[in-house]
Amino acid sequence: MVTMFIGTILFALIVSNASGLVANMGAVDNLYQHKMQGVRRFMSHWKVPKEIKRKVFEYYDFHKQTSVSNEVGILLDLPLALRSELCFFMAQQTIARVPLFKKAQPEFFAAIFTSMELVAFIPHEVVFEVGLFCAML
Repeated sequence: MVTMFIGTILFALIVSNASGLVANMGAVDNLYQHKMQGVRRFMSHWKVPKEIKRKVFEYYDFHKQTSVSNEVGILLDLPLALRSELCFFMAQQTIARVPLFKKAQPEFFAAIFTSMELVAFIPHEVVFEVGLFCAML
């Protein structure tokens, strides 16, 4: 009798946790849909051409598919010292993937870390063309 009662409680806990996960996934999708409605209204108000609209929607789709979660929000929640340490680690990992910098010393990473800036691009976007003047890269 006691084991049946414990089994029923465990089953109820598992079902409630699973339904909570599904509800959270739905909440994230609702936030995304709400944001996209705002983007549509914005572009409609400004009569944005179809080609630019397509690029904007591609960017948001790409961001939704590749984003782990709200990275900026996660970083801002951390204390400043821990946030700096984590950002430095992330920058070092990113820079180390570039073949030119694979054997760079930690001092090099520390020197360029302070001048790094997060920039997002969508796939197939032209970032730099040969022969054009560039103030930063």
